[in-house]
Amino acid sequence: MLHEQAVVRDSIEWFLDLDYPRDLFRICLVTTAQETCDTGETTAEMVERLFKNDLGGRMLHLHVGGKNKATQLNRALELLRDELHFIGLENSLIGVYDADSRPDKGVLREVDRERNVHPEAVAFQQPAAYFNNLSELPGGIWGAYLRSRPLYNLRFCLFRELPAYFRSRWIGRNRVVRLLAASPNHFLGHGEFIRASFLAGPNPFPEPSADTSLGTRLSLQGFQIAPLRTFDTAETPRKVRTLFWQGIVWHQGGALIFRDLRDSLKDGVRIRGWHLSLVLKRLLENYIWAFGPLTYCIGLALGVAWGARRRRSQAPRLGRHRRAHLHRPHRSRGQDGLLRGIAGGTGKRNRRAAAANQPAGSRHGYSDGDHHA
Repeated sequence: MLHEQAVVRDSIEWFLDLDYPRDLFRICLVTTAQETCDTGETTAEMVERLFKNDLGGRMLHLHVGGKNKATQLNRALELLRDELHFIGLENSLIGVYDADSRPDKGVLREVDRERNVHPEAVAFQQPAAYFNNLSELPGGIWGAYLRSRPLYNLRFCLFRELPAYFRSRWIGRNRVVRLLAASPNHFLGHGEFIRASFLAGPNPFPEPSADTSLGTRLSLQGFQIAPLRTFDTAETPRKVRTLFWQGIVWHQGGALIFRDLRDSLKDGVRIRGWHLSLVLKRLLENYIWAFGPLTYCIGLALGVAWGARRRRSQAPRLGRHRRAHLHRPHRSRGQDGLLRGIAGGTGKRNRRAAAANQPAGSRHGYSDGDHHA
């Protein structure tokens, strides 16, 4: 946790109130030594003060160093390794949440149920929704942008992440089906539960993105990530700059697919055709997630500009047609026939009068000079 003074108290109360036997789970709060505060308590100092009320010993505070979340999680696991071996790696799960996470109170019971239904799964992931603080976001165009991101993330979760989790469970071992239907799974950084035996090695969380790369490696190695049925609700960043840097970390984790493939090959994975399919899909999804809204806005702007240009190119022809139509008096068919008849009769009388006034030779087409000759 870094600069989480505003939510750490509510977080502790929320997780202590989870619906599960109290002697079967323990809360470990990880704070970073990088945090400093000149005007008040740091997050670590506040946690230590709140720990005085923990009479049951259900909480554990781990104050570690590290420049990013992955490093901090790896160092926290090193401190927990002796305790995990005492409990038993095969019977333990490591759950990861952010300070602003508010999962369903029965999530631990759901994990137990899914673990019994899918014993082959090495990890479980809650879908995420970022709607906890929409009323606290600023106004204006930037506030509208910040409020739009939870909707975009929810759409990505419902139509990309959850279907990928389910597909990874039923595609089986058929090569053709696996090549076409396999999708690279990933963790979200919170709401994830991983078997402790899988995290027993050194530095199990890859840097810099502890979630995306770890999920990709599980997919490349053929392990399954089972989805959970309840959401982990969290907060949206209150500043566009924070959201931007958060997106950079997530995007960087997805862009390291070739590094994850290389490390998986070092672990003994034999490359198959569906591995290449996973790589291509990961690169495409990484682009869609990062630049999808921007691409959509650019496409919409180009469409509007093309439509406006086409209307301007047709405007002169439409203008002449409309002017001619406006200057022409509106008449019925009977009026048009009557006017043509009157015009025709007047023309005949005029031609007769002009012919009567001409000399005889002129009527037959001779000029005066020709007649006298």
